[in-house]
Amino acid sequence: MTLRRFAAIILLVALVPPALLSSTRAEGTGTIEGYVRGIYNSQSTPFPIHNATVHAISENVAYLKTTALNGNFSFENIPTGIYTITVTAPGFLPENRTATLNSDAIVMLAIILRSQPNALTVTVYPVQQNVTAGNNVTYLIIVSSTLPTNLTLQISAETNSTQLTLQTRSPSNSSILAEGKMRIARLQVFAAPEAAPGNYTITLLVTVTGAEQTLTSSRQLELQVISSKNAFATPTALTTCIIILGVIVIIAIAYMALRSRKRASRKRLQN
Repeated sequence: MTLRRFAAIILLVALVPPALLSSTRAEGTGTIEGYVRGIYNSQSTPFPIHNATVHAISENVAYLKTTALNGNFSFENIPTGIYTITVTAPGFLPENRTATLNSDAIVMLAIILRSQPNALTVTVYPVQQNVTAGNNVTYLIIVSSTLPTNLTLQISAETNSTQLTLQTRSPSNSSILAEGKMRIARLQVFAAPEAAPGNYTITLLVTVTGAEQTLTSSRQLELQVISSKNAFATPTALTTCIIILGVIVIIAIAYMALRSRKRASRKRLQN
């Protein structure tokens, strides 16, 4: 190679934009994970927040997750970079964090959300359920408030279907909710035996009154009614195992009976 060609190659490499060179490199990935806890006041104990929204945003990408029942979240195998983590949940003030993610690294975040002033927080678990016609299911309702006084708590539910019977249990329709405390109620839903299969919507309304103000929170619950005929036509895994085990036992008994008959016939022949 002549000196002129070598100099030309060096010049061409020098003229290539650095961004183009960097784009040809393999991009590393890492993981950002953590948990979200909530507190009502300085004296309350942090508790997991289920279904909180977690955004992870960098210069080129954006991701969205919701927290699990234990408040955990995880963004796995995402490109390296500087991320802004934003966490929101109904009844709580939003929280922002900055996380620098390097290649093959795991960034752990512990995020505490503080409740909004005078906030009413209602959590229902699970939001969607299935029930066989002629049976009932139960929703758990967790209610809390940060109003600085005892409140009168009222829970009601309604549906536009006459095939569903709704009843709230523990606490009753009217009970006391103290500041920073949680009350757990139960909504029991009974599906009539003649209920048509399909999806039903239940509207849950939670109201607290006190301190010269009223706070309300509404939730839409989903219920799928399954025909009792379909329930029998599609047995559960346990029922299937019992049937298979019963068939195996019957075959084993028949096999043992056949062997005993053969032995008896052999003895007769020998005699």
